[in-house]
This record gives sequence, C-alpha cells and structure tokens, in this order.
Amino acid sequence: MTLEQRIHALSAFSPAVVWVVSTTREFLSISAEEFMQKTLHDLLQVVHVVEGSSFTFGRGALGDVHMLRKTGEQLGWKTTVIETTQATLTDMTQVDVSTTLIRWLISHGRMADAARMLGRPYTLRGNVIHGAKRGQELGYPTVNLDVVQLMPGDGVYAGRAVVDSQEYPAAISVGTNPTFDGSGHSVEAFLLDYQGDELYGRMIDLEFHHWIRDQERFSGVDALRDRIGRDVELVRDGAA
Repeated sequence: MTLEQRIHALSAFSPAVVWVVSTTREFLSISAEEFMQKTLHDLLQVVHVVEGSSFTFGRGALGDVHMLRKTGEQLGWKTTVIETTQATLTDMTQVDVSTTLIRWLISHGRMADAARMLGRPYTLRGNVIHGAKRGQELGYPTVNLDVVQLMPGDGVYAGRAVVDSQEYPAAISVGTNPTFDGSGHSVEAFLLDYQGDELYGRMIDLEFHHWIRDQERFSGVDALRDRIGRDVELVRDGAA
C-alpha cells in the first residue's frame, strides 16, 4: 500500500491522530529500550499498544512483544498481542497470513488468494500517464498507470477501476507487450463502459480480482484484437 492508501484505510477507524514516522537512519539506530522510553512513554504517552506476535523493534531488531509487554507494565501501558491469523486459499490449503506470502502470491499472479489473505483485492494506485496508444488503435483504449507498489506477475487480469468514486469493470494487462517486442514493464487497463474525459494526470485505483491468462506473443494485430475482445467478455461475464 502507498502511504496515502494506508492513511485512508486507517481513517475507517476514526483515529484522532495518525502519526507518520520517517524511517531515517537516526531513528532506526535507536535501541529498543530508548524507543520504549523516549518515543512510546515520553513523547506519545501511550496507554495501550497493539502489535502482531512477530513484531520486532529497535537497533538490531532486539526488541520483541515480550519486552514490550514487560516494559509496559513498568511504564504504565497495556500491551495487546495479536496472534497470527490463518486463511484458506482457493485450493483449500490453510496457511498463516504473512507479508512474505502475500507478496509471493501477488508476484505470481495469484490475486484471488492474495485477496483472501488481505481481506480485500490487491489495489494499485497511480497517476494515468501517456502510453504507446496501441490500445486505442486496436479499439480498446487503455489507461497506463505510473505505480511504485509491488507489481503483480505478468499476465492479464479481471479487476475493477475506481475513478472519482465511480467503479468500472476493467481488463488489466501487466507485462512487456510481447507482440510489439516491448521491453519495459507496464500496467494498463481497459475500463468497460467508461465514457468520461481523458484521464491523463488523474489518480485512479486498479483492483485485481483474478488472473485470466499469461502474456502472449500473437501473430499479428488482428489475432491480438480478437484475444483482447475475449478477455473483455470474460471480465464482463465475471462482473455481471
């Protein structure tokens, strides 16, 4: 998630304050004891700390939830530790929810399983930038996104675009455009039923719902156009 997405997610809980800490070299070098005394107790005057069971902190990651709880008893705060949650994947496998596994699922295109672990669809947020305009020439004009988040594995996905709070089914392509011998990775999406103005420079969200197919090199433009048409119909059928 981008910082903007994190703050938006936190806002659902109506916090009085969201404090964003810059992870500077100086901040990361303080000891666990100093973090608890100077940051949690002296600066924030915390009364209740909530963390996951694998949380570590302080220089060398020497602080853990056991130290947090013990020190909290001395300095006057309560500590709640959230144990690891399990999720059931689409093949009915039970797994521990972890950032490492979520990132692996996203990078391998397993968006439905990633959503089961996240509790929501994986969403890229970015500005719409100019692309090669090949989609427009093919009859399926796409929006190209400039993103800084983890890129899903190459492929074509069914998803949804959110533009100014309006939602549109979207056929999303991630990859190098092999039919045109592309090299750089791109994320582009065809928004079904979108009739508005050009979106260049606008910030939009792209939700990834499920994988449709691998990236392919087609024999020509006509074959590619036919395949995109089928992709779009699969997205529409899934959205109905």
